Amino acid sequence: MLLQMLLSIFIRVKVLARWLFALIQPSLNKWQSYEQFPCPYNLPSRQFWLNIKQMWQ
Repeated sequence: MLLQMLLSIFIRVKVLARWLFALIQPSLNKWQSYEQFPCPYNLPSRQFWLNIKQMWQ
């Protein structure tokens, strides 16, 4: 029962992460030449997002 619940939560998180990544993707392409996102946003580096992308594939 608990395992089934955890599994459904995991699947939801995975779907959400893919959806979020689809939103982030254009930004990644835009800042491809930079190692980091512009300072005002204070977001993690591009490498961080690439690691997340690999994790969810």
